[in-house]
Amino acid sequence: MLKSSVGNQGTNNKSEVLHVQKALNQHSFAKTSSCQAPLKEDGVCGGKTVSAIIRFQSVVVGMAPPDGRIDPGGRTLKVLEKSSGGISHVPIVAGVGIKVSSPKTGTKSGGVTAVATSDTDPRKLKTRGDIASVYGAITEDKKWAKQSQFLVSYTVPTAIQQDKSYNWINVYSPKKNKVTIVYCHKAMHKFLDAALKNLLSRNLLGELKEFGGSHAIRATRGTTNWSAHSWALAIDINMTGNGLGETPKMSKEFAQCFIDAGFGWGGNYTRKDGMHFTIAGFDMPRV
Repeated sequence: MLKSSVGNQGTNNKSEVLHVQKALNQHSFAKTSSCQAPLKEDGVCGGKTVSAIIRFQSVVVGMAPPDGRIDPGGRTLKVLEKSSGGISHVPIVAGVGIKVSSPKTGTKSGGVTAVATSDTDPRKLKTRGDIASVYGAITEDKKWAKQSQFLVSYTVPTAIQQDKSYNWINVYSPKKNKVTIVYCHKAMHKFLDAALKNLLSRNLLGELKEFGGSHAIRATRGTTNWSAHSWALAIDINMTGNGLGETPKMSKEFAQCFIDAGFGWGGNYTRKDGMHFTIAGFDMPRV
């Protein structure tokens, strides 16, 4: 057990940092595709240790936003030290869930449009019950029953990362690092890939500024119903000036890159939510 905090702005006593590093390396999360290389067990709380805590909080704990710190008696520590080890590494079962084909291209003003398509996709699941039946239920204690099957890391294509205009920042990272990996539902990968390609082809990649996360087990604000974020079927982007109830400040051309890729945009809700892009059928705006 910890007597002081470890991680971002923590006390970071060497013995306690070492305890956390060992626990993270031994947790079953370390065996999943959402985890990166094992931490060096040296008792030093550097950037890799803080990043590992953030990933663990986001993927396993379901914290939104993750704060990168483990406190004595806190929620993250309780999950980390569970003897069961939290989520297990369960292989994807062939034929389960949604199969999304490779993006198609077509001509459109402003450049080539990448579109994510599929015969059956999450946009066709019109109720939360439909989503839960395919992807697994969210339990009362905020656990996603099939999280280890469907929450998979998406890697931003190298060509986009290396573009001189690319400056997509993870605002919850202590060092405000550029986004290289997005933890989201595996069904979103093709949609996100298509949207990023649209931004690049239309010379709008420079407008991609802030990343606010995808997976967060919580209710839709103002309701008691699970948000699409609970299944990682939504993503928040460019939060500044595009909050809930605000008139979106992002350009329509920018939003259209995601809409053309198959996302629903919260800027088209009756109650505007410009940062919000979704692929959950029950969450799509009526336009």
